[in-house]
Amino acid sequence: MKKNFIKISLSCFISLCIFLMGNIYASSIAVSGASSASPGNTVNVSVGGSFTGRVNVTVSNGSGNKSIWVENNTVTVPVTVGSSGTTTITAVSGEGTSDANGNDLGVIRGSKSIQIVQPTPTPAPTPTTPSNNTNSNSATKTATKSTSSSTTSTKSSNAHLSKLQINQEGLTPNFNKNKTSYAVTVGENVNDLKVTAVAEDSKSKVAISGNTGLKNGDNKVYITVTAQDGTKKVYTITVTKTGDANKSNSYLQNLIVENAILSPEFSKEVFEYDCGTVGKSVETLKILAFGENENVKIDITGNDKLSEGDNKIIVKVTSEDGTTTKEYVITVKKDSNIVEENNIEEINALQDTDNDDNFFNKLFKKIKNNWLVCLMYIVILVQFIEIVYLYKNQNVRSHKKVKEDNNIIEKNLNSDESKKSKRMSLDKEFKQNKKKRKTSENLDGGFPKKRNGANKFFDDK
Repeated sequence: MKKNFIKISLSCFISLCIFLMGNIYASSIAVSGASSASPGNTVNVSVGGSFTGRVNVTVSNGSGNKSIWVENNTVTVPVTVGSSGTTTITAVSGEGTSDANGNDLGVIRGSKSIQIVQPTPTPAPTPTTPSNNTNSNSATKTATKSTSSSTTSTKSSNAHLSKLQINQEGLTPNFNKNKTSYAVTVGENVNDLKVTAVAEDSKSKVAISGNTGLKNGDNKVYITVTAQDGTKKVYTITVTKTGDANKSNSYLQNLIVENAILSPEFSKEVFEYDCGTVGKSVETLKILAFGENENVKIDITGNDKLSEGDNKIIVKVTSEDGTTTKEYVITVKKDSNIVEENNIEEINALQDTDNDDNFFNKLFKKIKNNWLVCLMYIVILVQFIEIVYLYKNQNVRSHKKVKEDNNIIEKNLNSDESKKSKRMSLDKEFKQNKKKRKTSENLDGGFPKKRNGANKFFDDK
């Protein structure tokens, strides 16, 4: 019994191992590229492998999030690394990923880390001292003049801002260092506007005026940037103070593209998105946009008849009072080499109808494409039959032993019955003999019923 149990357990373990092997087709997504880069540099990373499906690429400590389509190939994804530390690129497939044989792989992933290496600073050149003492004064004057000229020529004329923020929502358009005019609408309870302005050149000076004591209606806030060489640039914010700030709200509450994943994830403060690659049959995207104020006006342009390559879809949101607007940009790539899943199913259905394969041909194709799974099922069936046989054989032995035990018990019982019957027969015979003896005594005339000692003596004789 113990040996059979061990055998059954070993068979189940082997079957489980084969089952697990039959369901493992791929383990990860291949992510390759440079192992190091300088701060802020853009490097190309290859993502792909022997599978088909959509892959979402996310970048930590950097930028370059993207949704790509992989069809047994690799796709080059440009990634911009951060300023320090390590940038990690993670690739995760969506549902429905399959291998070359059409086997479902589920969700697979892969990653790669890029070390950010700080550049080595170039040492400043060491000034040389003139060897001729007689010309030292002249050399000094020349050097001084050259230095002065060099200093003058190296003064920066950069009067751009690198950052412009306010403590109120609704600044439009999105900040661009080359755009100098902006607008915002605030509520009647806002009297002062906090402005954060950072110059692109650290040696430039920034002055802010007009941001306090706001009055009802339009107010002008000026941000003046003075470069090192005196160049000036003025950024203007028109602040409209009104009684209902919600009417000037042009933010989106949500943005959805049907059958696509936005990268990065939607946020009302993020205005640029990527929704991956579509096939040649896609002419337009189904876009749903919801404003925080339900009375906003939403216009979608660039979504009609998508062309080959990159397409820019602009979702323009205009506030209820028309004072503010915001533009959310969705980038989608159309690739004529990609056939959509629905079209693939239709093509396969047509092919099956035209070919009209019989049952055995289809069965042979399935076995050919999934031979490992078929082998697994055969082994499991053999093991099941063996387990049933061992169980049945064990039951037969058990029944046989029980029958033998019953025979022994019955034999013993029969033996006891024989003894009992013989004893009963002897008792019966004894009782009959005793009865005959009494009758004989009663019929004997020579002796009275009550006998004296003498008669008893003769009886004994």
